[in-house]
Amino acid sequence: MTRKPEFYKSPDEVKPDIQSSPQPISQEIMNSLNDRWGSMPDNLWMRGKKILWANSQAEEIWSSERRLRNGRTSIPGKRWRPLNVLHLGREIARVRRGKPERISGKATLELSSLISKGITKVTEDTIDSILHSQSLELEDIGISENIRGGHIVMSDTDALPVWVGGKVTIMLNEKEILIKKKQRNLEIHSEDKS
Repeated sequence: MTRKPEFYKSPDEVKPDIQSSPQPISQEIMNSLNDRWGSMPDNLWMRGKKILWANSQAEEIWSSERRLRNGRTSIPGKRWRPLNVLHLGREIARVRRGKPERISGKATLELSSLISKGITKVTEDTIDSILHSQSLELEDIGISENIRGGHIVMSDTDALPVWVGGKVTIMLNEKEILIKKKQRNLEIHSEDKS
């Protein structure tokens, strides 16, 4: 038999979540994401500058009432406390000054099939070229000169996060580039292995 709580705390009586805990994404940021990349998936959260993609159970846990002291005290939902949640879901993007900056390398392939903006379709050879040289000229890839900032280049089998400025630069670290090269059976040079 479930025991009814003897004490109910109001939202004002409960300490707020620590600043570093994930919070539901604001409508303003969600609108910015949709403007930048098209329709984004549901269940997005923010932790600092990171945008996280979680499953629907995260929202259920966050919004549900909690019980403390063997069920005698009830605290309202819409917070993580007394849980100490530091990470949630998968990082999919970064925000800078309240605006979406770039898609995370680990989420690029999955997100490229969901979003409708911020993607340029390229050949498999172009993907291989950017993995080898790590930057290419805009005209080599076919990206419009009007595009700047975080972008995705996508072939039939792969997708890479890039930064578009004077050149198109891959946004993966050396180890991620090495893994991509191995996945694509590309030649690995000795300087790649360091």
